[in-house]
Amino acid sequence: MRETSDPAGPPLSHAEAGLAARHETLLHRAETSGDYSGLERLHADAVRELGPGNRMVFLVECGLEEMKSRSRPLTESVEVLDALWERARAALSPDDHTLMLIRAYRARYRRRRGRSEDLEAGVEAYRRQWRERCEALTRDHYRTRIMHANLALAVRDRDGEGDLPEALRMLREEAAHRSDRYGEQHPFTWIVRSILAQTLVRSAERAADLGERARHALEAEAIADSLVDRRSLRFGVADISTLRAKLVHAHALLLLGRAGEAIPEIQHVYLRTQRERIPLEPGWTESLLARAELAVGAPSEALHWAEEAQRLKAAYYPLDSRQVIEAGRLVDDLRERARRS
Repeated sequence: MRETSDPAGPPLSHAEAGLAARHETLLHRAETSGDYSGLERLHADAVRELGPGNRMVFLVECGLEEMKSRSRPLTESVEVLDALWERARAALSPDDHTLMLIRAYRARYRRRRGRSEDLEAGVEAYRRQWRERCEALTRDHYRTRIMHANLALAVRDRDGEGDLPEALRMLREEAAHRSDRYGEQHPFTWIVRSILAQTLVRSAERAADLGERARHALEAEAIADSLVDRRSLRFGVADISTLRAKLVHAHALLLLGRAGEAIPEIQHVYLRTQRERIPLEPGWTESLLARAELAVGAPSEALHWAEEAQRLKAAYYPLDSRQVIEAGRLVDDLRERARRS
């Protein structure tokens, strides 16, 4: 969940305000196209005009490194964000929003490495940051609400006993708060609805009871379908948030036994992201295609997509991460099926 640039402290100078406006524009462009060359030029301009220790320079660098972190190996991103955090902590005040943002991204990419110790540390880091924001900004400040949703996501991904129901509870509470405060038509509400839908999908996959599985999958499908419509109308069919919602919708369809409907949706996302270089999470689309092709009785196609997902995830995540291990299990299972057939 991306936070906007409004660093705490004295009012922005004319030069800082101009850089902040360019930053938001270029950040959106990078997010939708995967091209961050404009951010690199902006960072060079900011260093030249304001000096390397200026808060806006750190903000631009933070946005640039976060965009790069979506595609480069996670271990490299963690090293870069650790170094950025140390430099920013030495230059900025503790309550500066840019420093908060860098700290949050640092925790995010450490958690995304997917090892059990990283997942546990991610929960503790987000819980600590949420409490600090409650105290510094109030419980209902939008930055505090962002951290509350991030904490729920970290709890879900830790995947310990009771974590999934707890994450669902937190996300339902967060969605209700945002709906009451901002309304159902506000993108801030849509963001947490998307996370809720993904978590419902995971709950459906884990449910032992068929009725519970169907209820969670149906709720996820309805939420994601609504998000696809709203985001398509507001941001366009090729916007990265629209495509993410479409994948969640397709995943819910798979769980409802509607793989034939899911495949065209997943293929649409795959073709869009390939053609327009939209930086979705590595291997996500391919993994869903593998599962969908298997569900419609196309094991050779399923194996092809599973192997592609494994390749992409192994290039991005550490080899001992949960993501790579799970991708490898799917490939092994499909190869064993092929051997037996």
